[in-house]
Amino acid sequence: MLCQFTFQNFKSYKSETTFDFQAASIPEFSESLINSDKGSALLPVSVVYGPNGGGKSNLLHALSCLVSTVVKPIYDLEKSRQNIILQQKVDCMPFLFDVESKSKPTKFEIFFRQKGNEYRYNLALLNDEVISESLFWRAVGGKRTGKVFEREGSEITLGAKIRKPGINRSVNPKMPYLSFLAINYDIPIIAAVQDWFESCIIRSYANPVVEHQIMLSQEQNAQKQIIQALNDLDIDMTGYRFDEKEKQLYTQRAVNGKSYELRFLDESDGTKKIIAALPVILLALQEGRLVIIDELDAKLHPKLLRYMISLFKNPKLNSKGAQLLFTSHDMTTMKNTVFRRDEIWFAALNEGHESNIYSLYEIRTAILFLRHTILHQCISNLVFVLQKIPAIQPHCFIRIFPVVVTHIKLCRKRHKQLQRCRFRRQNRKAVFPYDQNRTFAVIPPQVKLSGIINRVKSACRTRFQRCAGLFRLSESDPRAFRKLLSQKAQPFFRRHHLNSPICISSAKEASPSACASFCSMFCL
Repeated sequence: MLCQFTFQNFKSYKSETTFDFQAASIPEFSESLINSDKGSALLPVSVVYGPNGGGKSNLLHALSCLVSTVVKPIYDLEKSRQNIILQQKVDCMPFLFDVESKSKPTKFEIFFRQKGNEYRYNLALLNDEVISESLFWRAVGGKRTGKVFEREGSEITLGAKIRKPGINRSVNPKMPYLSFLAINYDIPIIAAVQDWFESCIIRSYANPVVEHQIMLSQEQNAQKQIIQALNDLDIDMTGYRFDEKEKQLYTQRAVNGKSYELRFLDESDGTKKIIAALPVILLALQEGRLVIIDELDAKLHPKLLRYMISLFKNPKLNSKGAQLLFTSHDMTTMKNTVFRRDEIWFAALNEGHESNIYSLYEIRTAILFLRHTILHQCISNLVFVLQKIPAIQPHCFIRIFPVVVTHIKLCRKRHKQLQRCRFRRQNRKAVFPYDQNRTFAVIPPQVKLSGIINRVKSACRTRFQRCAGLFRLSESDPRAFRKLLSQKAQPFFRRHHLNSPICISSAKEASPSACASFCSMFCL
């Protein structure tokens, strides 16, 4: 099961980018999570949205590049441990819109779980040569980390798990040392890592050829399962057969009690897509594999896409911990009835033509921060107004002061919520340095209620003298008083969208003292 994937300097991604499959502390679809007795919960599904050219496919290509770089040498030498490997080679390409990036290595870091252990694998490539590589492990939920091997250039150091006299440390610079160990030695911890990499399924339906690469079984039980799933999708097939002579697949249907056959090539594009994709998804659910699919929604009805997503989010069907990562343009499925907030990601280009990814959960956290900042500013404005209320009008202070206290308490509560969001996974960073402190800005310091109360009380006691001076100015020089009132009050009204002439005239009609008190609210 994939936990987290980080990469840097790959195609349209220049800076370090982290894609996270760990579940956030939110109650949405909690029953669909892949739970562990000791480790944190993982997501069964993640989707990447974004415009054309935003970097959605390159995110999947980065993960596919790492997987295929490890698996291809093993597969070419026929040393694979998995019977069915559905992958495609993706070449490593750096970020090209920068002079320095072309000469820098492309770095990958992946965290995954396999057979009760959690692994961290690092790989850095430059011109198809391995610059650095390392593999670490620990028990799920454990605190002690063990080194399997570490490679820097041509120097390789082995950990206690594989430190044996017969282990060769000289390897081709273009081959990962993990692949070398899997090919030449039978080491349990290397075999477990090899199994996980080989089990990853990589499909890109942006390529029309992939839709014609069909994996169908002739076994009765497997055939019944596929036909039942197609019938659930309102595709009324009764069976299928493959003609060895014609090398052609035929689908079967029953009409008016008679059985008819139709060539697979004559089916609609959507039917061909679902027939090609469904066996792959069922295989992943049966064996607990990771499925990486580009353009899964292409040629599919939104209901069919939601059905595929629901297969992975159903804990009864997904009992082995299978995961689905795909890209999509279908906005009709981007709903809280289909996904959790941390399952939705966005990819887009910035001004430097660099791709960045954002989680919807992180965006909401940023919105909460903005709300907190706005609320903090509102409290400051209220305190500013309260400080201008003179002591001769205590009833105004009594009416407004409880509102300020309520807002301050709410502000403190929001601050604590944001702190929990920020440090929700800090316990994992001590063992494996997951990049999870992705904050958007520094949270303002906690508002101290007692300090504001004392400031307001002190200000109200000192406003009597200033109010008295303004009252004398209104009697001696009304013209100067009106000018001062206009200068001080006008910015406040514009900031708070109030009608200044009405407010000023209302204060003037009440009494000179009320007008002076009103003016003192805007005088520093």
